[in-house]
Amino acid sequence: MTKFEELSDAFTKARNLFKQYEEDCKVLAREVWDKIISFYGIPLGEIALYNIDSYGAPDKISGFDDLLMGLREDGYFEFGIGLTLFELPRKFPYPHYTIVLPIDISIDKDGKYKARYGEAGKVFFIDRKNEASYEKFLDEMFLIIKSEYDEGLSNMRLQNTFRSIGFKNKEE
Repeated sequence: MTKFEELSDAFTKARNLFKQYEEDCKVLAREVWDKIISFYGIPLGEIALYNIDSYGAPDKISGFDDLLMGLREDGYFEFGIGLTLFELPRKFPYPHYTIVLPIDISIDKDGKYKARYGEAGKVFFIDRKNEASYEKFLDEMFLIIKSEYDEGLSNMRLQNTFRSIGFKNKEE
């Protein structure tokens, strides 16, 4: 085997390890998707999957076959889950808005699965055999989103929360 072939062999092994890492993260992404539907009680028509590009812009996709999770510089894969929220009581036509939740997932060197809500979110270790570990993560996301609505309107002039919680200026 030549030195070049040794380098090519090392590259092949590294690519295969990366592909397995990416596939394992996609499995976790699918599990987070399934858990968020059941934990939040989301009707299937009100949830969607998104790729998030390098600029942070979401792109709605039709399913997990189209999922192209972006690899962040910190080693986390990022994808989005869109929730279409609406005013209650729900009467047609009803005001609604889709928010896209940025989900980051990773597997550390010890094989522990990690998830966080957005780049600055708290890291949760996910034991895939323990439902409670998913619930801690999903409950944290729920509390953050709910607090944006509970406190967001009173703080919208002080912070940039107006658009993130689904309200726009009338002119737009």
